[in-house]
Amino acid sequence: MKSMFKAALAATVATGLFASPAMAANSDTKPFTATARIVKPLTLVKNVNLDFGIITMGATFAGANVSVSQAGVVACGTGLTCTGTPTAAEFDVTGVANQSLNVSVQPIALLTDIVSGDTLAFTASAPGSITLDPAGLETFNIGGTITIPADASDGTYGADINVTVTYS
Repeated sequence: MKSMFKAALAATVATGLFASPAMAANSDTKPFTATARIVKPLTLVKNVNLDFGIITMGATFAGANVSVSQAGVVACGTGLTCTGTPTAAEFDVTGVANQSLNVSVQPIALLTDIVSGDTLAFTASAPGSITLDPAGLETFNIGGTITIPADASDGTYGADINVTVTYS
């Protein structure tokens, strides 16, 4: 029995000695690179609010949209007269030079008349991305579209709408 135990122990040791080099050949080591990109915080400043101007409904008005493009050009729907000085919202952003940024705006919002409580659906029109200039600056505009129902109340409609810029 002792000799069987010694033989088994010797076989186990021999297997371990001779098998280890084969196992070592089945492993490999490769380095990897760890990196970190440090950027200064973005600063966003609103210069101008989005203004759709004065919108007058005609006698046969049945509902329509009014849009102000990012360039500030107004498109007045059928049965409406648009006057005043419509303007797109304008923002300045500063950050790291030549970096791309994502621009996101609340996708759909409601403009509310503070007197009647009536609402107008609003959809923003904003650039999806912008690139900061070599000085780390960029100005961009946001327009939008409002939907005016046939039974809209007279009033001044408004809402605070969030815009966010992030590094790409």
